Amino acid sequence: LLGAALGTMLALFVVRLIGPVMPEDLYRVGEARVDGAALAFTLLVAVAATLFFGLAPALQASGFNVAASLKEGGRGSSEGQKGKRLRSALVVSQIAMTMVLMVGAALTAQALIRMQRVDPGFEADRLLTLGVTLSSAKYPDQTQRAAFQDEVLGRLEALAGVEAVGGVSYLPLDFSTGVIGFRVEGREPTSADEDLFANLNNVTAGYFDAMGISLLRGRPFNDADNADAPHVIAINQTMAERFWPGEDPIGRRVLLDEEDTEGGWASIVAVVEDVKHRWLIGEVWPQVYFPQSQYRTRGLRFVVRTSGDPAVVTAAAREAIWSVDRGLPVRGVRTMNQVVAQSLGPFQLASGTLALFGVLALLLACLGIYGVVAYAVNRRLNEFGIRIALGADASDILGLVMKHGAALAGIGTAIGLAIAIALGMVVSGSMPGVPRPGPLLFAGIALPLVAAALAASYLPARRAAKLDPASALRSE
Repeated sequence: LLGAALGTMLALFVVRLIGPVMPEDLYRVGEARVDGAALAFTLLVAVAATLFFGLAPALQASGFNVAASLKEGGRGSSEGQKGKRLRSALVVSQIAMTMVLMVGAALTAQALIRMQRVDPGFEADRLLTLGVTLSSAKYPDQTQRAAFQDEVLGRLEALAGVEAVGGVSYLPLDFSTGVIGFRVEGREPTSADEDLFANLNNVTAGYFDAMGISLLRGRPFNDADNADAPHVIAINQTMAERFWPGEDPIGRRVLLDEEDTEGGWASIVAVVEDVKHRWLIGEVWPQVYFPQSQYRTRGLRFVVRTSGDPAVVTAAAREAIWSVDRGLPVRGVRTMNQVVAQSLGPFQLASGTLALFGVLALLLACLGIYGVVAYAVNRRLNEFGIRIALGADASDILGLVMKHGAALAGIGTAIGLAIAIALGMVVSGSMPGVPRPGPLLFAGIALPLVAAALAASYLPARRAAKLDPASALRSE
């Protein structure tokens, strides 16, 4: 019960600790609390685990066999061999689990560092984002939505310190995106089951300029791309290279399988730089951009490029939207740097959690080694006294005891290393961005782990080395 209470206090501390440091709105981590039901369940599990694991030694003690104990003692040990093996196995398991957890923490930390160095395809600095959603009751048709969006864009552009303004339906790295099926003109499907899909986004004419997305080929959207004009789209570099390798895709047409497009063909007028829309790691999908002027959506995120700190124009940007529709909620007011940081949140949470569990597991493993070695020393005091009386010096006794702790640390580390290598290969192959574990990483974790285990063994070993033979012989 005392251990469960201490564990609950630690859990409360961790929950309070991680909330403020996690990105805003990430799975509402900052609002996480340990309620009464969770507390009661945790206490129940802790008590049940204690009773379950305490049952084995209780049953062993109730069935104590004097003759068997004397036989085991006669084989050179004053403690039961079964109990010794069980304790050693538990410590080895702790060390192996510690190794796995620490390798997992190191891999996720490396993946996080890699993601922070990835070019997202846009310039996140000095960029403010604001989102609105128009109700279908107040803005039932495209004409009304177009009038609102054009008015807001004009007022945002007129603000002091604003360099460029754009609008987009799905903001990159904001955990949301659209998907559309399509067909390429002149290219028959290779099989009846082939499905061609791309990410989709509705953007205004100034979006690419405001985001700092490079135009690689063709022309940007303009005011002539209106609802009465032929349908046009822009695509990303990945889509161009996949479906028109070595060719110019400008002027080619695709059939978009989307209700708003009415099944019409759309001509490609631009190829733009690849943008990381879903995650900063992993494969880039083909991307289709619709001009907002042809496919008006109710939800739109405004992106405002500023000449200085974007926070300075936040209040004015909100007021510009409210000056067009005072009752419209403005959501997701953040800088683009905050959006990018939020996209890293799951990996930060995973890395931090694994690191915390790894440190706790290392502490428990060291305590386990200390307990096992200290218990073995207490049970062998008479033996050590005899050895010292027969001429063994302190270094002999110290090495004898340390050898036991080193064996436990070595076996546990080897088992954990084997498991970590296998899991590391699986995870790195299935999760983009997670590096394949190498020898340096394993050595960097295994060596400190073994050193900590040896340090835990040293204290009882030092005590054994300083034994007084007469006192040790009288202890039996």
